Amino acid sequence: MRKSLTRVSYAVGAIIVAVAFARILSKWSHPRAPRTGTGNPTVNLADGSHKKIELGNVVIEGPHLTGWDTNGKPLWEAWARRVEFSDKDQQVRLVQAHGVYYENGAKTSSFSAGVISMRTSGDPRRLLHMTNEVTARWNARGISLQSKSLEWDFDQKRISGRAGIQVFRDQWKLTGREVVADLSMKRVRITGDARFQAVS
Repeated sequence: MRKSLTRVSYAVGAIIVAVAFARILSKWSHPRAPRTGTGNPTVNLADGSHKKIELGNVVIEGPHLTGWDTNGKPLWEAWARRVEFSDKDQQVRLVQAHGVYYENGAKTSSFSAGVISMRTSGDPRRLLHMTNEVTARWNARGISLQSKSLEWDFDQKRISGRAGIQVFRDQWKLTGREVVADLSMKRVRITGDARFQAVS
Protein backbone atom coordinates (compact mmCIF):
# COMPACT_ATOMS: atom_id res chain seq x y z
CA MET A 1 0.00 0.00 0.00
CA ARG A 2 2.81 2.39 0.90
CA LYS A 3 4.64 1.54 -2.31
CA SER A 4 1.48 2.32 -4.32
CA LEU A 5 1.06 5.68 -2.59
CA THR A 6 4.72 6.49 -3.16
CA ARG A 7 4.38 5.72 -6.85
CA VAL A 8 1.27 7.86 -7.09
CA SER A 9 2.98 10.78 -5.34
CA TYR A 10 5.98 10.47 -7.68
CA ALA A 11 3.65 10.46 -10.69
CA VAL A 12 1.76 13.54 -9.45
CA GLY A 13 5.03 15.31 -8.79
CA ALA A 14 6.27 14.53 -12.30
CA ILE A 15 3.04 15.89 -13.81
CA ILE A 16 3.33 19.13 -11.81
CA VAL A 17 6.93 19.62 -12.94
CA ALA A 18 5.96 18.94 -16.58
CA VAL A 19 3.09 21.45 -16.45
CA ALA A 20 5.31 24.11 -14.90
CA PHE A 21 7.98 23.54 -17.54
CA ALA A 22 5.39 23.78 -20.32
CA ARG A 23 4.18 27.13 -18.99
CA ILE A 24 7.71 28.52 -18.86
CA LEU A 25 8.42 27.26 -22.38
CA SER A 26 5.19 28.86 -23.64
CA LYS A 27 6.23 32.24 -22.22
CA TRP A 28 9.61 31.98 -23.92
CA SER A 29 8.06 30.92 -27.24
CA HIS A 30 5.43 33.71 -27.26
CA PRO A 31 7.01 36.92 -25.93
CA ARG A 32 4.61 39.56 -24.73
CA ALA A 33 4.74 43.31 -25.09
CA PRO A 34 6.89 44.94 -22.39
CA ARG A 35 5.40 46.56 -19.32
CA THR A 36 6.13 50.26 -19.41
CA GLY A 37 5.47 51.08 -15.75
CA THR A 38 4.27 54.40 -14.36
CA GLY A 39 7.63 56.16 -14.74
CA ASN A 40 8.00 55.32 -18.44
CA PRO A 41 4.63 55.73 -20.21
CA THR A 42 5.93 54.69 -23.66
CA VAL A 43 8.63 52.39 -24.99
CA ASN A 44 10.24 52.68 -28.41
CA LEU A 45 10.19 49.16 -29.84
CA ALA A 46 12.21 50.21 -32.90
CA ASP A 47 15.40 51.07 -31.02
CA GLY A 48 16.84 47.54 -31.41
CA SER A 49 16.69 46.61 -27.71
CA HIS A 50 13.50 44.51 -27.96
CA LYS A 51 13.09 41.07 -29.48
CA LYS A 52 10.11 39.88 -31.50
CA ILE A 53 6.81 40.71 -29.82
CA GLU A 54 3.48 39.09 -30.64
CA LEU A 55 0.18 40.90 -30.12
CA GLY A 56 -2.39 38.39 -31.28
CA ASN A 57 -2.00 38.21 -35.06
CA VAL A 58 0.38 41.18 -35.17
CA VAL A 59 4.13 40.62 -34.92
CA ILE A 60 6.51 43.47 -34.06
CA GLU A 61 10.18 43.07 -34.92
CA GLY A 62 11.98 46.34 -34.28
CA PRO A 63 10.69 48.95 -36.78
CA HIS A 64 8.76 46.31 -38.78
CA LEU A 65 5.18 45.17 -38.09
CA THR A 66 3.16 42.46 -39.81
CA GLY A 67 -0.54 41.75 -39.46
CA TRP A 68 -1.41 38.16 -40.42
CA ASP A 69 -4.73 36.85 -41.72
CA THR A 70 -6.44 33.69 -40.49
CA ASN A 71 -4.77 31.64 -43.25
CA GLY A 72 -1.27 32.57 -42.13
CA LYS A 73 -0.68 35.03 -45.00
CA PRO A 74 0.41 38.63 -44.49
CA LEU A 75 -2.56 41.01 -44.40
CA TRP A 76 -0.48 44.17 -44.08
CA GLU A 77 3.06 45.24 -43.31
CA ALA A 78 4.35 48.53 -41.95
CA TRP A 79 7.70 50.13 -41.22
CA ALA A 80 8.29 53.17 -39.01
CA ARG A 81 11.05 55.38 -37.66
CA ARG A 82 9.60 54.94 -34.17
CA VAL A 83 7.27 52.27 -32.80
CA GLU A 84 5.87 53.58 -29.52
CA PHE A 85 4.15 51.12 -27.20
CA SER A 86 2.00 52.30 -24.29
CA ASP A 87 0.78 49.64 -21.89
CA LYS A 88 -1.33 52.21 -20.05
CA ASP A 89 -3.16 53.38 -23.18
CA GLN A 90 -3.15 49.88 -24.78
CA GLN A 91 -1.90 51.41 -27.98
CA VAL A 92 0.95 51.16 -30.48
CA ARG A 93 1.90 54.28 -32.46
CA LEU A 94 4.02 54.19 -35.60
CA VAL A 95 5.72 57.51 -36.30
CA GLN A 96 6.71 58.44 -39.87
CA ALA A 97 5.40 55.16 -41.19
CA HIS A 98 4.73 53.49 -44.50
CA GLY A 99 3.36 50.09 -45.44
CA VAL A 100 1.56 47.80 -47.86
CA TYR A 101 -1.77 45.96 -47.93
CA TYR A 102 -2.14 42.44 -49.34
CA GLU A 103 -5.04 40.49 -50.80
CA ASN A 104 -4.52 36.72 -50.98
CA GLY A 105 -0.81 37.24 -50.46
CA ALA A 106 -0.46 39.74 -53.35
CA LYS A 107 0.37 43.42 -52.84
CA THR A 108 -2.70 45.55 -53.55
CA SER A 109 -1.86 49.02 -52.26
CA SER A 110 0.63 51.07 -50.29
CA PHE A 111 0.19 53.78 -47.67
CA SER A 112 2.16 56.34 -45.69
CA ALA A 113 1.31 58.59 -42.77
CA GLY A 114 2.93 60.73 -40.12
CA VAL A 115 1.26 58.60 -37.46
CA ILE A 116 -0.38 55.16 -37.61
CA SER A 117 -1.96 53.85 -34.42
CA MET A 118 -3.60 50.59 -33.42
CA ARG A 119 -5.11 49.17 -30.25
CA THR A 120 -3.35 46.30 -28.51
CA SER A 121 -6.57 44.90 -27.02
CA GLY A 122 -8.97 42.69 -28.97
CA ASP A 123 -7.77 42.07 -32.52
CA PRO A 124 -5.00 44.64 -33.11
CA ARG A 125 -4.60 43.82 -36.80
CA ARG A 126 -8.19 44.84 -37.55
CA LEU A 127 -7.96 48.65 -37.44
CA LEU A 128 -5.19 51.03 -38.48
CA HIS A 129 -5.83 54.71 -37.74
CA MET A 130 -3.73 57.02 -39.92
CA THR A 131 -3.23 60.76 -39.42
CA ASN A 132 -0.86 63.53 -40.52
CA GLU A 133 -0.40 63.72 -44.29
CA VAL A 134 -1.95 60.38 -45.19
CA THR A 135 -1.45 59.01 -48.70
CA ALA A 136 -2.59 55.69 -50.13
CA ARG A 137 -1.86 54.34 -53.60
CA TRP A 138 -3.31 51.60 -55.77
CA ASN A 139 -0.73 51.50 -58.57
CA ALA A 140 -2.47 48.77 -60.60
CA ARG A 141 -5.57 50.98 -60.82
CA GLY A 142 -3.71 54.25 -61.14
CA ILE A 143 -5.44 55.72 -58.08
CA SER A 144 -4.06 57.69 -55.17
CA LEU A 145 -5.91 59.08 -52.15
CA GLN A 146 -4.87 61.87 -49.81
CA SER A 147 -6.54 62.84 -46.56
CA LYS A 148 -5.89 64.32 -43.14
CA SER A 149 -6.98 61.01 -41.61
CA LEU A 150 -7.91 57.52 -42.77
CA GLU A 151 -9.13 54.43 -40.97
CA TRP A 152 -8.39 51.04 -42.51
CA ASP A 153 -10.87 48.44 -41.24
CA PHE A 154 -9.64 45.03 -42.37
CA ASP A 155 -12.56 43.26 -40.70
CA GLN A 156 -15.22 45.26 -42.56
CA LYS A 157 -12.92 45.51 -45.62
CA ARG A 158 -13.31 49.24 -46.00
CA ILE A 159 -11.48 52.55 -45.77
CA SER A 160 -13.08 55.68 -44.34
CA GLY A 161 -11.72 59.18 -43.98
CA ARG A 162 -12.73 62.73 -43.14
CA ALA A 163 -11.47 66.19 -44.00
CA GLY A 164 -9.35 67.13 -46.97
CA ILE A 165 -10.26 64.17 -49.18
CA GLN A 166 -8.56 64.11 -52.57
CA VAL A 167 -8.72 61.20 -55.00
CA PHE A 168 -6.52 61.30 -58.10
CA ARG A 169 -6.70 59.16 -61.23
CA ASP A 170 -5.20 59.90 -64.60
CA GLN A 171 -6.15 63.51 -65.48
CA TRP A 172 -8.88 64.09 -62.92
CA LYS A 173 -9.28 64.83 -59.22
CA LEU A 174 -12.28 64.24 -56.96
CA THR A 175 -12.47 66.14 -53.67
CA GLY A 176 -14.85 66.11 -50.72
CA ARG A 177 -15.18 65.99 -46.94
CA GLU A 178 -15.72 62.25 -46.38
CA VAL A 179 -14.79 59.08 -48.22
CA VAL A 180 -15.84 55.44 -47.87
CA ALA A 181 -14.30 52.80 -50.12
CA ASP A 182 -13.48 49.12 -50.23
CA LEU A 183 -9.87 48.06 -49.66
CA SER A 184 -9.32 47.49 -53.39
CA MET A 185 -10.65 50.95 -54.25
CA LYS A 186 -13.13 49.47 -56.72
CA ARG A 187 -16.12 51.12 -55.04
CA VAL A 188 -15.67 54.68 -53.79
CA ARG A 189 -18.16 57.14 -52.33
CA ILE A 190 -17.23 60.75 -51.59
CA THR A 191 -19.72 63.07 -49.85
CA GLY A 192 -19.75 66.58 -48.50
CA ASP A 193 -19.23 69.27 -51.14
CA ALA A 194 -17.92 66.68 -53.61
CA ARG A 195 -16.29 68.16 -56.69
CA PHE A 196 -14.84 66.72 -59.87
CA GLN A 197 -11.94 68.57 -61.44
CA ALA A 198 -9.65 68.04 -64.39
CA VAL A 199 -5.94 68.37 -63.64
CA SER A 200 -3.13 69.07 -66.03
